[in-house]
Amino acid sequence: MGIRHSQRRVDPYALVHRSGWWYLVAFCDLRQALRTFRVDRIQELVLLSQTFQKPDDFDVHTYLDSNFEDQPVVQAKLRFAPQAARIALSNLAGWEITEQNPDGAPEGSVDVILTAPDLNWLASMVMSFTTWVTVLDPPELRDLVREWALATATQYAY
Repeated sequence: MGIRHSQRRVDPYALVHRSGWWYLVAFCDLRQALRTFRVDRIQELVLLSQTFQKPDDFDVHTYLDSNFEDQPVVQAKLRFAPQAARIALSNLAGWEITEQNPDGAPEGSVDVILTAPDLNWLASMVMSFTTWVTVLDPPELRDLVREWALATATQYAY
């Protein structure tokens, strides 16, 4: 089954980061209703000259709470090493909570809490930071990262 593409005219209400993805919350003219679009799936964007008025009663938090209530999520706590603190602090939109630790100079390590759609997504993200990030929680994520790291080391062993 191939991927279906469609062209939509939307009135964008909010851009939000949720569970590891960026989403556009918008009123869709085709469906005549609010819809949530994953930004990484948008192939082309055209800015139109028409304007619109976002409804006064629109609350993005209320909408997201009801729209994402059935979506599976995994929460993780990660620690960025002091030498990678700037990386964590420059990506504040990606984390739900950020906390600096006073354990190094000039910057301490940084703990972040984030949610993602599944463990595989989180493990891929953690592995992209190599040794600069340590998984503090959940244990299942630590185990998966360890498994992947060992498999990668084995693949490249001489």
